Amino acid sequence: MEYRENRNKVDPPKFSKAVELFKTKLASDSTMKDSSKEYHFGCVMKLERT
Repeated sequence: MEYRENRNKVDPPKFSKAVELFKTKLASDSTMKDSSKEYHFGCVMKLERT
């Protein structure tokens, strides 16, 4: 039974990997205004500093 329990356990992504993915998707989002992108990038930068 132990193998079934371990099968569903996945390590959560590292924060740095999640930020990298978010920045990549944000940069390539053509539906968002540049000012909105700048705001979101600024929020991410503040999160990285804390």
